[in-house]
Amino acid sequence: MHIRINGIIYRGDRMEYVNKKCPICGKEFMVVASAAEKELGCTIRCLGKIQEIGKGGLAIENC
Repeated sequence: MHIRINGIIYRGDRMEYVNKKCPICGKEFMVVASAAEKELGCTIRCLGKIQEIGKGGLAIENC
């Protein structure tokens, strides 16, 4: 059983998950809450595109 509150899924005493939206493709994906700030893309392909953008000097905000 799990409870969803404000986009955070609580599963008893287990890990918490949050929903995020990929800034590259727009898909919604779930990630462990403790890693949510570090995780930007939903797949390796999207992460690669984010890295390419970062090398070009552009910043991705509000991921």
